Amino acid sequence: MCIDTLRGVVHTREALFLADLRRLRASVGQPSFRRLSRLAEQRIEEAAPHSRPEPLPPSTVSEVLAGKRLPGLPRWEFVESFVVACLHAAGSDQPAVASETARWQQRWRELAADDAGPGERPRRRWRLVVTASVAFLLGVGVGAIGARLTAGEAPSARAATPDTCGDRPDPEGKDLVPAAGRGWWVSDPARATLTTRGRRLDATVTARTTRPGDIVLILSDISVAEGHTYAVAFTAEADRPATVRVRAQDPQPPDYHPSLSRDFGIGPGGCRHVYTFPGGRTNPHSELTFQIGGQPPGFHVRVSKVVLVETGR
Repeated sequence: MCIDTLRGVVHTREALFLADLRRLRASVGQPSFRRLSRLAEQRIEEAAPHSRPEPLPPSTVSEVLAGKRLPGLPRWEFVESFVVACLHAAGSDQPAVASETARWQQRWRELAADDAGPGERPRRRWRLVVTASVAFLLGVGVGAIGARLTAGEAPSARAATPDTCGDRPDPEGKDLVPAAGRGWWVSDPARATLTTRGRRLDATVTARTTRPGDIVLILSDISVAEGHTYAVAFTAEADRPATVRVRAQDPQPPDYHPSLSRDFGIGPGGCRHVYTFPGGRTNPHSELTFQIGGQPPGFHVRVSKVVLVETGR
């Protein structure tokens, strides 16, 4: 195996580890970064000075989970604090927390040791990528895998709802999307890249998938209330014709109940889309997502001028 391929394997291995951290958070109800930070602070206040846990600033958690610090493996202190905060958010008792944290520590140590051993045979690196991920997909209770799908259908079975493309005024109301573009992340950094600049998202599929929800661009912590009215507007374009999906949804697995789920056509040349919808379930940590899975490697999509507003009650 050549050096460049080996580096790609290492990067994939670390990205898979981050994906499992994100799935852990999803499996316990997608607690907000602020809540995880508060739970970590509570532990710090209760801990002895010589055993203080790692704090979890929301900005740090967002960057780590979004893969912005790849290819480095997260520090164990961060992983431990994050895992414990997630389990506490789910109401797990202390024996369950200790057992689950030990499993994560064992996996982290194996990956860290692999990083420290450049002389190891590449075959072991491949085995770690496969076996560690399979074990965690089976053992962590990560029902979030693929659960952001509505029905799991293949792209060929989907047809975009007829849509009007053109100059349309943006909806008026309280904007719920951060202007600086912070908070967006991609569900699987091993199979897609995402860069943000203000309200513009640029994503490229890097590996083949089969279902729309296999790769999702996600903005977390959007406040949605049942019975309120919302409108989302965005301009979308791609390097080739395709069908993708926009969803405003509850973050709770396994159904991720949608307030909005709309397939739309995309291709070269920007098209402005505006959709109105009623809030489905009240949750201050709902998600705005774009599902771009099922497209071939190299597929590039740009979503810009994203606006989500509450238009009425």
